Amino acid sequence: MATAADIIKGALRRLQIIGSETPIEYDEIKDGLEDLNDWAIGIEHGKIALGFAPVNLSSDIVNIPREAVGMYKDNLAIYVAGQYGAPIPQSLIKSAGDSMSLVLNMFQGNISVDYPDSLPIGSGSECDFLIEDQRFFNNNGESNF
Repeated sequence: MATAADIIKGALRRLQIIGSETPIEYDEIKDGLEDLNDWAIGIEHGKIALGFAPVNLSSDIVNIPREAVGMYKDNLAIYVAGQYGAPIPQSLIKSAGDSMSLVLNMFQGNISVDYPDSLPIGSGSECDFLIEDQRFFNNNGESNF
């Protein structure tokens, strides 16, 4: 599990605001916590619910799956780039989109769809037990054509 400081520091490193070994300033942490909460709550209520709960301290554990940490860092970096006057690299935009798609695919459930039996054969409603010479709409007793 990642802490709020890990995600904030990762976002700032992706924007090249700070280096790998550079400690985060108090103001950056304070602003980063607010931005992390704002962005993550928006994503929880919009695209995907991963179980995020607002964090108050930089040492708080961010309650998201490990697979989503990189997506949070990438997208938080884009979210805060304007505050720092930092250009957003194309590689970061691509990485953020790819990681968002990956997380969406991993954690969104599949929708089960039952096809009505009035669909013509060959439209995705074929089954092994169907006889090929049946009418398309076998629920109708009359000829449709």
